[in-house]
Amino acid sequence: ISKIIVLKQGGASPTLAVTPGSAPVSPASGTTTFTISSNIDWSVVESSDWLTAAKTDATTLTVSYDENTSENSRTAGITLSGTGVVSQLISIIQEGAIPSAFQHISENQKINVYPNPVSTIAWITYDKGTVELIEIYELSGRLINSLKNTNKNGETEIDFSGLKSGLYILRLIDNEGNMYLGKIVKD
Repeated sequence: ISKIIVLKQGGASPTLAVTPGSAPVSPASGTTTFTISSNIDWSVVESSDWLTAAKTDATTLTVSYDENTSENSRTAGITLSGTGVVSQLISIIQEGAIPSAFQHISENQKINVYPNPVSTIAWITYDKGTVELIEIYELSGRLINSLKNTNKNGETEIDFSGLKSGLYILRLIDNEGNMYLGKIVKD
């Protein structure tokens, strides 16, 4: 007597997941990667003019992005898809550039801060005789440094070497009492 045995084995359900689901990035050009967990072949589509997304291997998506020279942040969407799965959307949020010059709304007085970002020494340039007070604040609002009567022929040197990396607020007051605010990043 012979018997026929039929064995049916079900395959795994198709899966596609991405980690993280979004990435905030700095204004500078660069790259970031995403980890893909999938048991199917997947593809990537994006339509932004400031970034490119490429499948590096079966488990890695690499995104390269251009410098954002605008002061406004920008966002791009990247879609991962494959057969039998729900498409996954990734968001890239790029911060806006930090302005290197500030302008008082009612004045034509221009104040420049460079380099920005700064590693050790930053320079502030302005019309000769106009800046009476320069203050540096942490984002929490805590005053870090205050420089009075800094007029040195229209430029002032500020030492950032003792400060931690991060974003700082500069507040300048001119000889007419006008206030100027700006941001500077410490590397």
